[in-house]
Amino acid sequence: MRNKQENSIHRKLTILLLSTILILVSAIVAVILYRAWAEDPSAALAGKQNTLKASSDEDDDNMQSGDQDKNGIVSNPERISGESLPSDTSVKTESSGLEESMKHSASKPSSQSLPEDSSGGKAIKADCADFYSEALAIFDREANSFIFLCNGEERLVPASLIKIMTVLVAVEKVDNLDALAPVDVDIYLEMIEANASMAGFVGKEQVSFRDLLYGTMLPSGGEAAASLALHVAGSREAFVALMNQKAAELKLKNTSFANESGLDVPGNYSSAEDMALLLDYALDNPVFREVFTAPVYISTNTLDHPEGVTMYSTVLNLIDTNRTQAGNYQIIGGKSGTEIAGQSWATLGIKEGQEYIVIALQAPLGSLDLPNNFHIEDSYSLFELIS
Repeated sequence: MRNKQENSIHRKLTILLLSTILILVSAIVAVILYRAWAEDPSAALAGKQNTLKASSDEDDDNMQSGDQDKNGIVSNPERISGESLPSDTSVKTESSGLEESMKHSASKPSSQSLPEDSSGGKAIKADCADFYSEALAIFDREANSFIFLCNGEERLVPASLIKIMTVLVAVEKVDNLDALAPVDVDIYLEMIEANASMAGFVGKEQVSFRDLLYGTMLPSGGEAAASLALHVAGSREAFVALMNQKAAELKLKNTSFANESGLDVPGNYSSAEDMALLLDYALDNPVFREVFTAPVYISTNTLDHPEGVTMYSTVLNLIDTNRTQAGNYQIIGGKSGTEIAGQSWATLGIKEGQEYIVIALQAPLGSLDLPNNFHIEDSYSLFELIS
């Protein structure tokens, strides 16, 4: 009888012990599952950060493109894509550029739809948050319509993309492009003081209008753009008036110009949509198109530069042909622009025999020594979306 009681007690203790162990194991599993669930959002954030990649190869090319002193082109790491970046300005680091890009992505609408049938049935559906730039546009030149817009009407600082209008107005106003148009001394000194990018000319150099056109477009020379404006209109102020008159004629409703060089001053703004429409119009002019699509140009021989000044496109000199060939498209022309607010590209490309204009405005800069070049990545991505 006593043995039966002891056996019963042992069974009850065994059951109690097993039940306790089962409860503890269940609790531990629950805690592990909860922690895994709780950590998931931060893992997603880490994944987003990993997608924000800098293009080191393009950074190296960007630094190399400014190293042209033997041909008379000013080389300065602070002069990027034709913009003035004050030496005492505090700029973002690489990590802050990534944070800025994430912040922009979070604030952008997920997508921007086009009016029905405005794209001829070729509209691209993509999320703005998938890109680094503040505003984007793809314009189909054959269909004469936009097939993608992201914040297309937002007014932003266009920086040296302004020089697209500078060259267009000059081309339309000058009859003899081979006539002399010397570099103005005061303008030359002003641009040096402003730390603007330079084509490589010097004050009083006896260059031609044609030289100034290429000097404005390819290396984004401040002395070339301002001298061009002075010779075309008699004063830079009068030339800017012509630029704004042309913008009104083209019905660019979100565009205003305050100077010809793109140096950051109040009153300079444009949008991705307006820049695409401006470039589409300008490309119909054969002289403008020739300048815009030139990869390199050697200026007239002068006493200051007996062999001329060799100038390279700040866009075409950076193209990753392996990337474009893999995507079955070709970028054949472009203009770059850089400000503390960000980097921009306006490009002309061909895909499947058709021409497209791609605009990427204000992608986070990063730092002067190591610019992010996110605007280049966005441009590639947009061309690759075209089908």
